[in-house]
Amino acid sequence: MAMFKGNLGQIGLDVSDGSLEAVQLRSSRKSTSFQMVGWSRIVLPPGAVTAGIVMKEPDVVESLRQLFSKPTFGSLDGRQVVLSIPEHQAYHYVASISSWESNGGLFSQVQSYLAAKLPLPIDSVHWDWRIVGEQTSRVFVYICAIPREVVEGYRKPLKSLGMVVS
Repeated sequence: MAMFKGNLGQIGLDVSDGSLEAVQLRSSRKSTSFQMVGWSRIVLPPGAVTAGIVMKEPDVVESLRQLFSKPTFGSLDGRQVVLSIPEHQAYHYVASISSWESNGGLFSQVQSYLAAKLPLPIDSVHWDWRIVGEQTSRVFVYICAIPREVVEGYRKPLKSLGMVVS
């Protein structure tokens, strides 16, 4: 889509049942401070997003188009979006794992832990993990999983506008 040049970096996108908000920040490589380059908010049509799930894709596409093309402040210039999924659609765990070397490695242990805890089949979610702490004989792993249908509900409208979820 020609309206985005992508010179400023990623755009943060927050989704709720009633609205969409986007922000883009800029910093210099030598500074730890940020400057807001653009911010936008738009009210969604009723029922477009319900309980964090896209219900009316055409309404969401049009709302995203307006959100990015007519910012409330400044300008939004980018194709990559960091998406904030509504928290009630995400599953978060911190696993304490020990002896991972003997059972197929840490990844296998994390996957087994998630499969045992998650109330959905593991192949029906997008998930990721990161080590957040270590002790002599154990590692603490943060795991997040989001149903594929929820992620794809946002990815499709953004893709139709030439945007990519980072």
